[in-house]
Amino acid sequence: MTSLTDLPAETLVAIFNFLRPRQEPYDIHMRKPSINTRETSVRDEIQEQDTYLINLCRTCKLFRYVARPIAFQSIFNYNYMNWGRTLSGFLHRIGSFTRTLSERPDLAASVRFLDIHMLDRFEDDEKLPSTATDEQKLAIARLACRVGLEINMTEDWLEWDIVEAYFQILMILLPNLSQANICLPGSWKLESLSAWVTRTSSGVATATARPFLANVRHMELDHRVADLNARYERADYETLDDDEIEHISSAVERLFVDAAPNLELLCCSAGGLDGLPRLEKLDTLQIMMKGSWDGMLPKVMKGFPRLKRFSYKSTTDYCPSPKQVREALEGHKHTLEYLDMSLQRCIWWPSWRPKSQRDYEAFSFTNFTSLKTLNLDASDVWPETLHDGRGEKQSDSGLLPALLPASLVEIHVDGFLSHGDESFKSLAEAMASRRLPNLTGVFWCAGTRMQIIDQETAKGVHDPDTRWRKDVLVRFRDQSELAFPAWMEAYEEALSRERIWGGSK
Repeated sequence: MTSLTDLPAETLVAIFNFLRPRQEPYDIHMRKPSINTRETSVRDEIQEQDTYLINLCRTCKLFRYVARPIAFQSIFNYNYMNWGRTLSGFLHRIGSFTRTLSERPDLAASVRFLDIHMLDRFEDDEKLPSTATDEQKLAIARLACRVGLEINMTEDWLEWDIVEAYFQILMILLPNLSQANICLPGSWKLESLSAWVTRTSSGVATATARPFLANVRHMELDHRVADLNARYERADYETLDDDEIEHISSAVERLFVDAAPNLELLCCSAGGLDGLPRLEKLDTLQIMMKGSWDGMLPKVMKGFPRLKRFSYKSTTDYCPSPKQVREALEGHKHTLEYLDMSLQRCIWWPSWRPKSQRDYEAFSFTNFTSLKTLNLDASDVWPETLHDGRGEKQSDSGLLPALLPASLVEIHVDGFLSHGDESFKSLAEAMASRRLPNLTGVFWCAGTRMQIIDQETAKGVHDPDTRWRKDVLVRFRDQSELAFPAWMEAYEEALSRERIWGGSK
């Protein structure tokens, strides 16, 4: 009779995931790349399941030998703030966990997924970190020596510094990671880990880094440094001159990007790419703009020959314009399938708009022959009428049919700038006439409502008695928090729920 120990690892993983339903796919989010974005109640449930699981690993012999390595496939180390617990308690747990992985290389080798979200230290005096104890420092010294990490501990070290040290040790202990979602405080520098990566066995620094993340395929990074807006106190709608705009670099993000040459999906800030990496396998990229990046975008795009899905989000008023992004993607015009451009800021006030050399005039995608999904910020599609060369007036939204490729399947426009009910009538006409033969969905924000044009409703665009657009459920807008939302899939799911329940809720 076959025992559990005889089953292939893939089968054990399937069984284990069935017993542990909290396993979910990872999604890139606009503001924070972590599974922590879910409801607190869900996180509580996850924690309970993890506790039961670890207890089983400790008490059940069969489970210990068969399922324990699988149990350690995913690590979710939530910041202690999320649980309302003390930093000392968190240190005890992460310290115990790190020691376990250090003593059990087989468990460390089983870890495939890592999701860590650490916010910066408390500003509340009652919750400020305490001074690190000699016992904590000794534990760090032993673990660091075991993995060959040189950490310079000082007398004024705080518990917060102990957490940073544990994280660096943990990264070295996990040789087989395939997915990593890492959100770290802006105050962390990871200097010891950086030195370890660039050090040869003889201790001489070299430009060749050890690929300690060589197996990682999916990586979401957020080093929480202040963006350019936060670095200047400006009056409302006041802009900086070009010579005042600076690039925001992130040596921490760059460390991880450079150590993962086999990435297929990456989310990081522009500062994580200033080394212009060449990632041959990368097909999905999200860039978070925290500062100026003039002139760099076309160069870095040359390093991603297989790029199919691209998203850029701005957390500052100073970033490449949509037109500049489109020009930088020229080399991918026959391979790019998904493009998402969101400004995440209300820049449509005239004085907030970039200078003329970075203007936001309408731009054409007609030669992007593989483009299927286009997500635009409302500020990219100016709803007001504009003067063309003949003195006529036409809005950007009215120009869209002439600017979009025939391959396009769905387009979504969202953001602070609301578009009226008639804004995208030209697209309904293009769908009805088959001018855009593959277009199946147009989504946009109209005040507090989301509206859609599909192929069925578009047929009534020329009938004054027929409504050629539909209102969409408000909860449908939750998709906008993702970098690559599947609007049509979510819409069809909403319609399916309505059919089952006999109407919307």
